[in-house]
Order: sequence, then C-alpha cells, then structure tokens
Amino acid sequence: MISFILFILKPIICASKLASQPLADSLCQAAIAIGDRYGECFALQVKFLYEYYKPNNFRHFDQSLQAYMDKVLSYGMDRFYFYAVSMKTFYYTREKRYLEGFLYLQEQTKIAESKNNHYRICMLHRMTGVIQHSRGELWQNKDHAPPTMAIYKLYKSNEQ
Repeated sequence: MISFILFILKPIICASKLASQPLADSLCQAAIAIGDRYGECFALQVKFLYEYYKPNNFRHFDQSLQAYMDKVLSYGMDRFYFYAVSMKTFYYTREKRYLEGFLYLQEQTKIAESKNNHYRICMLHRMTGVIQHSRGELWQNKDHAPPTMAIYKLYKSNEQ
C-alpha cells in the first residue's frame, strides 16, 4: 500500500520536471487498468501542472487542462473541475492577464448559475477576489466577501 501511495505522490511532487511525465503516464495506465478514476485524474493533473510551471506556455497548458476538465466532468467530480478552473485563473494571474481571468470567471459563473451549483458560484466569487487582491484592488475584493459567505451558508444548509 505504501509503495502505491509513493507511486502516486512522486509524479505530483516533481510535476514541474520533465521526469514527471512518464510517471504520470504509468500512473494513468495503472489507474485505468484497476478502474481507479481518482488515480486517473491525479495523473492528468500532473500533466497540466507540468505545463503550468512553464512560463508563456498557455496553449499547451490549456490543452492539457481541458483534457483534465473534460475527464473530471465526465466522472462527475465537480470539486476537481473547480480545481482546474482555479489553476487556470492562477495562470492568468501569474502572467498578469487579469482581464482574461475575469472574463473566464464570468463565463464559468454563468455556467454555475445556470446549473444552480452553489459550491461553484461560491468558489468563483472567491477566485474573483483573488484576482482583485493580486491587482491591489482590496476595496473591490471586500465587495465579494458578503455574497460569497451568503452563498456558502446557503450551500451548507442545503447540503444537510
């Protein structure tokens, strides 16, 4: 069991290195062979994280991220999907492409609202605050806290 955990963790730990890619491929094949959807998604995570750590690499990052997002949506793993959305937002923020990040979050918010997904709506408000904080717009950032908390409370009360 420990060796399998190390097998999973090793590519994630070294995701920024080229050596992680063959490990991720092996992990993906092993996960598919045993029907482990989480393992398969973690392997795909390593693929897009490798592209994430390269500067000015949006095209490759977006391609690997989209493959991950499609897979987690097909498996119904909503929280993994939001992780991908947040990583894309972080990429935009890191590259100082704030407007694209805002537009992407608005697009995702419309999708979340159409599906009445409170968790996603709450997290998207939080990510908008992250972009505003990165830009030094704390006065706008504070405007996202009350709606985020209200949605979170609604989400938690509906969950019970």
